[in-house]
Parts: sequence; structure tokens; C-alpha cells
Amino acid sequence: MSTRHFFTATALVAAGMLSVTGCVQADPKPVSSGTDSPAIGAAFMIECTPDNLVQEPKTFTLSCGDGNQNLEGLRWRNWGAKQATAVGVATTNLCIPDCATGKVTGQDVKVIASGLVTGEAAATYTSLRVIAVNEHAEGTIEDETFKLPGVTNPGDLSGN
Repeated sequence: MSTRHFFTATALVAAGMLSVTGCVQADPKPVSSGTDSPAIGAAFMIECTPDNLVQEPKTFTLSCGDGNQNLEGLRWRNWGAKQATAVGVATTNLCIPDCATGKVTGQDVKVIASGLVTGEAAATYTSLRVIAVNEHAEGTIEDETFKLPGVTNPGDLSGN
């Protein structure tokens, strides 16, 4: 792929993701992927805001408002397939006695990105499941699914 085509594809992806917030007209009929990979091989997750597209992230913020819960050291398999998996560490600020001075704890987790929805230029994962691999401390993740921003149903451009 030439540099020009790469930047054109990237611009199209960004424009499509901005449509989630109603800023740009997007593909009116996105479809859920029935195959193992998106049409052009570009799959993303949206991290916190519609303009923050990430591919195979090594880190990912789960708690966008305060940053007290994150994924780190992610190692992905099958990125771009209908379901991608990773292993890594979930860090959680336990906020004891308060969040400013709270202890941050880490735990090994398995991560499953799913809900792949494709548009004209790329695909986005809309669900992220985080599962503790070992015992988990109170206040940390045991098995939690996070809904990610993006087009979630054909015809639904609201991202809700």
C-alpha cells in the first residue's frame, strides 16, 4: 500500500469514527463482520474518545474519567479477526484512603475484544471483556465487560 493510500485510508477511518459523534456523514449501512477479518485489514478500538483510535494497543484505559483502571503490557493474538485475545496486567487504584494517595495494584488478566463491526474503511471492536487469571483482590476486576464507543448496530450511528 502506498503512503498516499495509507493516509487516505487513515483519513477515511478517522472521518468514519467522528461520525459516531454526529460530526461527519458516515456509511449509512455498516454491517457486522461475518468473516474472520475485516475487508481491508484495519481493525481498531476506540479508547475514551471517538478520535482516539488504537490498533493492537499495548496499554488501554478502562476508566476514562479518572484513569484509575488500565490495561498494560497487552500481547494480542488474532487482531483483526472476529475475536482478538490478549494477556496483560490490569492496574487498579484501590482509592484507599482516597484516590489521590491510593495504592495501585496489578493483576494478570486475559482480554477478549469482540463485537467487530465493519464499515467502508475499517472495523472497530465494540466490546472488551477482561477476566482475572488468578485470585483477585477486593475492588479489582474478576470478570467484567466494557462497552466501547463505536457503531454497535447496522444503522445505529449514535455509538450508544
